[in-house]
Amino acid sequence: MLSSASFTRQLVPRLQRIAARQVSVHATKPSSTSGAVKMRASKDPTSQANYDQIRVFNSSYELDVNFDKKVLEGYALLEARVEREGTRELVLDTRDLTIHGVTDASGKALQYSVGDRHKVLGSALKVDLPPDLQSGQTVSVGVRFSTSPSSSAIQFLEPSQTAGGKHPYLFTQCQAIHARSLVPCQDSPGAKMSYSAVVRVPQPLTALMSAVPDSPPAAPPALPHLGDVAPQGPAHCFAFTQKVPIPPYLLALAVGELESRELSPRSR
Repeated sequence: MLSSASFTRQLVPRLQRIAARQVSVHATKPSSTSGAVKMRASKDPTSQANYDQIRVFNSSYELDVNFDKKVLEGYALLEARVEREGTRELVLDTRDLTIHGVTDASGKALQYSVGDRHKVLGSALKVDLPPDLQSGQTVSVGVRFSTSPSSSAIQFLEPSQTAGGKHPYLFTQCQAIHARSLVPCQDSPGAKMSYSAVVRVPQPLTALMSAVPDSPPAAPPALPHLGDVAPQGPAHCFAFTQKVPIPPYLLALAVGELESRELSPRSR
């Protein structure tokens, strides 16, 4: 066992070496008066998206829920801001999604490709962008897609599995990297976005999302980009708006025979 004197003799040189290294680090660190240093976000190894080059900051969704096929037909209008000058493509995360087409905001078809499937990360959706994009410019990309019955984000329950026993139920769980099997997105906590959605569900079911309920479009069609999708019998629409930017894993959808109760003048 070391005596206190021996311990001190060994500890002091170590502390001196640590202090010397800290002095060296501070000596080489740029001063705050030499100009601001722009920090670049590190790349998330669980995402194939290029949000460090171009970042989706808002998404608008049109969704149709089909309980018979256990799929969601969807359209996503993605607004993205260029972070790096010269970016030539937008790369999105997808997993078990069928991509039917990609357009710009005006409806003009854009060239795209879907990469090979990785068993965990899924398939990268790469969309060609106009040349000579400048940092700070914004672009809009529309993606028509369908989910799969095997989507890891969506759980369908039969009526017999619900409390009421009469109607089916659906809920999603996008954490940690399952949002890419619900919608095409930049599926990383570092790629926060606001979003809005219009969701069509069979009557008499109710839809809820991780967003504030809004008024559905007054004039038809409520889902203008899903004109090729027939509703599953009598249906109605619900609208939502989330103005606070959130990571994709906080996207949430629930559909079923839901009821609400007034808890207070402010809570329901």
